[in-house]
Amino acid sequence: MDNKKIGDFLRSLRKASGKTQEEVASELFLSPKTISRWEIGNGIPDINIISCVANLYGVSVDEILNGEKHTPKKDDLSNQTQVIHHKNKSKLILSTIISKYNIYFFASLIVIAFFLVLAILFAFMINLILSVVMLLLGLLISIIIIKIGNSDIKSKFLEDQEENFEEIIKQSKKIIYKRNVLFGDLVFGVGLVVLIILLFLFFR
Repeated sequence: MDNKKIGDFLRSLRKASGKTQEEVASELFLSPKTISRWEIGNGIPDINIISCVANLYGVSVDEILNGEKHTPKKDDLSNQTQVIHHKNKSKLILSTIISKYNIYFFASLIVIAFFLVLAILFAFMINLILSVVMLLLGLLISIIIIKIGNSDIKSKFLEDQEENFEEIIKQSKKIIYKRNVLFGDLVFGVGLVVLIILLFLFFR
């Protein structure tokens, strides 16, 4: 692998696109020094970024590694680049959806935990009925958070994706559904505890 040849090729691609090193660095979320280092042959794009570089310049990963554009008979390799790009984008979409959902999911768990601790303190220090009210309030707030989260994810991510990413959307929905079931089980468990306490108070 000829780093100097690859560097010259990357520089020619950048100039042909009319971009500066700073502009390329900005689009790839890298520093201009990294782009400069590639172009003088002191390194090449690593495996995590090379498909993005290829996509930016409209060439294939194989063309970058060879330091030259392919002849027409090798154009089928550009399809491999598109497949890699599609997979990377799919992973990014899935990661973004689940990360966004996790914010709401863990926030709801924190709310339940906080009000559970509060309820225990109230039960020992103030009043058992007040502790039950605290538990119910915590459950209500956590359910509202999850509802908002599901609505937000659905409107921003699950309804407007391209048809090419239907599989990744199905996978996202499956993961979110499992988390929602887990949350439902947790709410049911806490609700059962509240019911037992209320029955105890009623028949005492």
